[in-house]
Amino acid sequence: MNKSDEEIIRYLTKREYPEKLLMEYREVTPEKHKKAVREVMRELFGITSVDDNEDTVMADFIRRSRDLEERSGK
Repeated sequence: MNKSDEEIIRYLTKREYPEKLLMEYREVTPEKHKKAVREVMRELFGITSVDDNEDTVMADFIRRSRDLEERSGK
């Protein structure tokens, strides 16, 4: 998706494209928290996460945690 400078300025300044300008606030996850999740996954599930995307790592962690919970009969 290559947009010209004029198109980008038009998107930002005109009211005709509000749905294209939706943004979401995200806090930066501290590196020590990311490291802790990777360590727990390694110890609990015997895997190391190869993805650096925080959302993907957390989704994988949640999925594996639920699977483990179901297998343990809780």
